[in-house]
Amino acid sequence: VYKLVLSIEFFAKALGALFWLLTAVTVTQISRLFITEKRLTYIATFLILGNFHVAFWALSGMETAFAMLILSLALYKTIQNSQADNHSARDEIIASVLWGLAAMTRPEAMLYFALVAAWKFFTQEKPFSLENIQKLLPFALPGGLMILGHFTGRYLYYGDILPNTYYAKRWILQGLPYIYDFLKAYIWAFAVIVLLFLRKTSREEKLILFLIAGAAVPLINTSTIMGYAHRFFLPILPFVIVLFLNGVHRFLKNQSGESGNAWLSKGLVFGLLFFVYIYPLKDMKEKSDRLEQAQLTGHFPLIEDFKDKVTPETVMAMIDCGTIPFYLDVKVIDLWGLSDRKIAKEFRGAFSTALDEERLNDYVFQEDPDYFILC
Repeated sequence: VYKLVLSIEFFAKALGALFWLLTAVTVTQISRLFITEKRLTYIATFLILGNFHVAFWALSGMETAFAMLILSLALYKTIQNSQADNHSARDEIIASVLWGLAAMTRPEAMLYFALVAAWKFFTQEKPFSLENIQKLLPFALPGGLMILGHFTGRYLYYGDILPNTYYAKRWILQGLPYIYDFLKAYIWAFAVIVLLFLRKTSREEKLILFLIAGAAVPLINTSTIMGYAHRFFLPILPFVIVLFLNGVHRFLKNQSGESGNAWLSKGLVFGLLFFVYIYPLKDMKEKSDRLEQAQLTGHFPLIEDFKDKVTPETVMAMIDCGTIPFYLDVKVIDLWGLSDRKIAKEFRGAFSTALDEERLNDYVFQEDPDYFILC
């Protein structure tokens, strides 16, 4: 990026926008595996491209948009394989590698890979038969070996298979309000999904539901710092949209082709989608503007103030270790512990006490920081 004389911020946002667009295309293709009326599947395109939360994080320079894309591709290939009368071991390997890549991008995707493997195994007529086990191997081995290699490399480099965030963000039941907020924001989609499952559903639809439920499991005991705008749920938002659209399709299919009721039903569906997407935009924009202003009036003036005062030997102790260390070449003490293993493992998390806070203070002052930045 630097050799091409491109701004790394621009490059990250451009890639995020590309992944966002490709996710919309992929989700539309997943819907077409279930829905024969192609025009209806463009709702999925709209629900991804028109989503303010997705737009916010896709253009943030974070991994969220790529995680959405790779998980959508993995789901597409998995369902395509399941619906095909005959598919080769090569198809299973491709699906497995996609889930493996997803696990390299977001750690909870390891759970999704395990859920898909379990679904493949236990939904067979004779799951414990040798033939079924042999059929599962092309899927289980590539992704499993990728994850094993990832853990091995992590242990050899860091001395631990778990990241700092695991230790620093362990908080018992702290994620429940976060899960509730996501359900509340997309209650219109989950209401349709509940109605969908009151009727007969396919094994592939059941898999998608398991994956959505699985997304909540790692978050139950997690402090969701930096998770605003539903960031940690967005990678599986395409799964929610696919099931929602399946429910809408079943509902519309029950209406007679060109009758007044059919058009009224379609009008109500599209009107609801417009309302739940467009109506909250003003409130969401105000929230994003506040976040932007916090950066512009807080971090960036500090960066300007310090850029001529610091050297690579300068030590800064700070809470928010994103923007400032990116622009300033300094040594950092991360007071949350996200980039400091000792703080994460010994002083933070669900089991930290007031005594740990005192020990944290002692540790920080031993490092003799030149500056404290607490914003």
